Amino acid sequence: MSGAVPVLSRIFKIESLSRDANLFNTMHSASSNPAGLKDRVVLITGGTGALGSAVTQTLLQAGARVATTYIIDAEFTRLQESVAADSRGADDAPVGDALTGHKVDLTNEDAVAALIDTIVSKHGRLDGVVNIAGGFVFAPLVETTSAQFDLMWNLNFRSLFLTSRAAYPHLKAGGGGTIVSIGARPGLQGSAGLGAYAASKAAVINFTQTLADEGRADGIRAFSILPSIIDTPANRAAMPDADFAAWVTPESLARVIRFVLEDESRDLSGATLPVYGRA
Repeated sequence: MSGAVPVLSRIFKIESLSRDANLFNTMHSASSNPAGLKDRVVLITGGTGALGSAVTQTLLQAGARVATTYIIDAEFTRLQESVAADSRGADDAPVGDALTGHKVDLTNEDAVAALIDTIVSKHGRLDGVVNIAGGFVFAPLVETTSAQFDLMWNLNFRSLFLTSRAAYPHLKAGGGGTIVSIGARPGLQGSAGLGAYAASKAAVINFTQTLADEGRADGIRAFSILPSIIDTPANRAAMPDADFAAWVTPESLARVIRFVLEDESRDLSGATLPVYGRA
C-alpha cells in the first residue's frame, strides 16, 4: 500500500497537498476560521473509526452538525465520550450537542434511503457527505475468494454509491453541496495482493469524477482523497517496524477534508487529492 506512483503528476496535473505551499496556506487560513462550517449538516459514514473520529471532531469544531453511521455500539459510545470531553465549537456550545449517531447497514439500499430521510427530517437540510466507511482485504489474485471480492466491492464502493445517490437530491434542493470520498493510492496503480481492494478504490476515484461532472450544474462538488498509510493503532500493530513518522495522521486527513467542504474551496471539484505524507 505504500508503493510510489511515478506518473501521478502527469495524470492529475497536481502535486501532493503536503508539498503545495499555496494550497497549504489556504487550508491553514480556513482552519483558523472557527465558523467555517457553522450550522452545515454533514453526514459521515464510518465516523467512529480512527479516521472517522478525527473527521467527526474536526467538523464539529468547525461548527458543523454531524450525523455519523456506525455498526458497533461501543464505538459510537466511545466517540460520544471523546466528543463530550472536547472543547467547545464555533458558537461556544458543547460540540457533543451537534452529534447524532445512526446504526445502519450502508450496503442496504432501503436502509441508506431511510438514513438520508431521517437526517433531512431532523435538520431540514443536508450540506455534505463524507464517505469513509470501508474495509481492507489482502490476498493474491488466485487466492481471492468471490466472497472477499464482493466484500471489498460492497464495503468500499456500493455503500458509497448508495449514500451519494440518496444524498444527491437533497444537496441539489439546498442549492448544492459537497461529497468527499476516501479512496486509496492503490486505486491509481494496483499491486500484488491488493486486487480486490484496489479495484474497489479505483471505482471510487472514477465515480467521484463522474459525480463532479454530473453535479456541476446543480452546485454539487465531489472529491476523492487518497491517503497512503494512515497512522492508526491497527496499522502500527500490523507493521511494527515501519517509520510511523512518514505516515499520514488522521488529523491531517481531517483538515484536508474540512478544507474541501468549506467555502474557501468552492472553485474546486472533481479533484483526486493525494495525501501521502512521506510514505
